[in-house]
Amino acid sequence: SIEIPMASGLGEQGLAPKPIIIENLAQDSISIPSSRLAPPPPQAPPLQALPDVEDPVVYMKEEWCASEVSRPARLLQFGWVVNGELVVGNNRNASAILPELLSSPDQAFLTLEYFRIRSQAPPIIELLQPGEARLEETVREDGREARREVERSRLPLQCRMWVVRCDVNFEPSFEIELFLTVENSIPGGRAWVLHTDLSRPRVAPLFTTGLSLNTPRSIRLGSVDLRLLYDGRTLAISDYAQGWRQSDGSFPPLANGDGQSQMATFPADGGTVHLHPGNWLLVGNQLYRFQVGSQDRV
Repeated sequence: SIEIPMASGLGEQGLAPKPIIIENLAQDSISIPSSRLAPPPPQAPPLQALPDVEDPVVYMKEEWCASEVSRPARLLQFGWVVNGELVVGNNRNASAILPELLSSPDQAFLTLEYFRIRSQAPPIIELLQPGEARLEETVREDGREARREVERSRLPLQCRMWVVRCDVNFEPSFEIELFLTVENSIPGGRAWVLHTDLSRPRVAPLFTTGLSLNTPRSIRLGSVDLRLLYDGRTLAISDYAQGWRQSDGSFPPLANGDGQSQMATFPADGGTVHLHPGNWLLVGNQLYRFQVGSQDRV
């Protein structure tokens, strides 16, 4: 078995003005188009948006996704560091949030939790919502590899987790695939990381924050407000020092790196940090990758 020290820190939710509430993410300033001008493309609150305070389900609209992926650069949320216990769900109370895809204003969602992952040695994965999700182990039977569905597993590196996304008629539309790896670059030492397979159809747009060329974007990731600026070569991250402190007085991890060597924590004085294409960004327990160039549409 592999014993891995836990990484510290979790993100917190943040609120934006009504009628849309932004959780764990950010919102651009809203501009009102003049009647003499063509309306701009939809400005999406990237990733996780809530229709109102009373509805905890997190969703992305299809037009938001199309707007985000159309920009020349992006931050892609590809995973979460497993710290103690990680609950995977579609709502703002989950520590790993998988947004729903809203295709129709009349579409309704249930508040669901799919998996619980405890970072023991080795981690224990529990299926919480059969029918909406499934847990599979890859095992050897009669000299061959075979997959079997289970409700609980202590074989994290041999597991795949699947979450169903349905259309307006409640029919399965696509699936989000999740898996665990051991990463050595996380601040504080080796850690378990839950990954989303962003190569699967329609998945990546749910986790995309788009960046336009030479256009500053002020957003919130986890509990941290920051400013992003893509200049055609690098992504400059600044203005993150204000409001960094969490409610318990601690500071959530903010770090960046190439995904191979140890990630470097952000300077406490709030100095600008530059990401190059392919670099990782850690905010709380959330992991992002900076991407430039084409990306599949919704």
